[in-house]
Amino acid sequence: MEKTESDGKHGNDGRAAPHSSHTSHPSHDPVDFGLPHRKPFLFVDRVTGQVPGSEAAGEMTFALDDPMFAGHFPGNPIVPGVLLTEALAQMAGIAGASEKGFLLSAIRDMKFPSPAGPGEKILLRAKKSGALGGLVQFSVSADVDGRIVAWHDPRWLSREGRASIARLSALHTGPRIPPSHHRIDFEFTAPSLPAPENVRFRYRLEGFDEDWTEVGTPRTATYSRLPAGDYRFRVLACNNTGVWNEAGTTLAFTVAPFLWQTWWFRLGLLSGFALLLGGTVRYWSQRQLRRELEVLEQKAALERERARIARDLHDDLGASLTQVGLMIEESREQTTSPEEMKAQSGQISSRVRSLARDLDAVVWAVNPRNDSLVNLAAYLSQFFLESFRATTVRTRLDVPEELPDQPISPEARQHLFLAAKEAMNNVIKHANATEVRLKMAVTAKVFELRLEDDGIGFAPDTVAASKRHGLRNLRARIEALGGRFTVVSEPRRGTTVSLNVPLVGNTLLHQPAEPKA
Repeated sequence: MEKTESDGKHGNDGRAAPHSSHTSHPSHDPVDFGLPHRKPFLFVDRVTGQVPGSEAAGEMTFALDDPMFAGHFPGNPIVPGVLLTEALAQMAGIAGASEKGFLLSAIRDMKFPSPAGPGEKILLRAKKSGALGGLVQFSVSADVDGRIVAWHDPRWLSREGRASIARLSALHTGPRIPPSHHRIDFEFTAPSLPAPENVRFRYRLEGFDEDWTEVGTPRTATYSRLPAGDYRFRVLACNNTGVWNEAGTTLAFTVAPFLWQTWWFRLGLLSGFALLLGGTVRYWSQRQLRRELEVLEQKAALERERARIARDLHDDLGASLTQVGLMIEESREQTTSPEEMKAQSGQISSRVRSLARDLDAVVWAVNPRNDSLVNLAAYLSQFFLESFRATTVRTRLDVPEELPDQPISPEARQHLFLAAKEAMNNVIKHANATEVRLKMAVTAKVFELRLEDDGIGFAPDTVAASKRHGLRNLRARIEALGGRFTVVSEPRRGTTVSLNVPLVGNTLLHQPAEPKA
């Protein structure tokens, strides 16, 4: 809508009329300004608001019996467009009025989206929208209960009269889209007043599409399950005259990744895999090292066992065989009576039996089937009775019917056996006893071996001053097993030797240390 400013009023022939200046507008009642019919606001019933020189609003209602309506358009059930055009032109004149005068208006290319009927209240609006070529421009509209019945906006017309392209917008989208989406719909439009049905579009999703997609009537674009990443949706529009808006509209957004697609999850997964791999390698290396250590320990145990057997054979069997050989040689060289010969034969026989017993002890110590507390107690009982059989000492054996089947190593079994054997030999050689008692029991998970005799006994200070190593070796063997060795003795009241070794939590029973000298 274009308007020219006038300092007067015009008659039917276009001649100048007397000037009339107003800063405000009259009410909807007709006012005589010297214009045709002497009613310049013939079609506007009431002005409801005005900002001088900028905008205005008003109301109008046509009745079938209205002189203008009935005289020019008899019986028409729809308000003619020419009347709406004239009413909006007058509303633009009211909006542009100032102290310099009224604005005379003209409107081209009025649009009528829907009809208005006689008797309906029509709301009229006019607002200044700019200037073009020295002409003031207004945008106008008319509606009935919110329904547009007529409108005109000169901003849609360029200087050459071609329709421009509206700013595009995408709806129902956001800057960050969750990864669980099924699809993304883009809706876009570009109003074109002359021919909206001829508007065409091109769109492209940067980061996904390689080429542009051109569409016409369907003004939507749909993408299903976009992978995670950053995207830019671009859309261009072309009007009915073939002019493209090259700038178009761009909407940037991001599709969030799933948890397993995030960089920190992948970094954590990689770190976890590295830790797992490192832990696996370390576990395998430690396992191999443990196997090698076990092999070395087995070899060391085998070497210790060989050394122990060799030491036992040398100390016990070697000495016994040497003594037997000397006794036989002595009996051959000396001329003795039959009684002496009989006595020497008895000594040799006793020594041979002792040698056989020692050899049996070595074989028993080597056999791995005997590596238990039950077998140790059974063998000690038998050895106790065999050792005192050739003497005049009475024997008493006190062993419970059941003992815990506690596994012990060959070294631990040998230490216990040699300690008990040493204690028995001391009774035979030094106690001069008439009775000896061997007691074995397990009390409070502690194995106790006690050897009691009624011999001559001894004073503790005498033992401490003695240079003999028997009791000292006994103590060293028991302490090597984590046990406790005690001796209780008094002159002429006998002697009691106690060996106490804990069974629970005692790793020395499986891998005992070497006894200290």
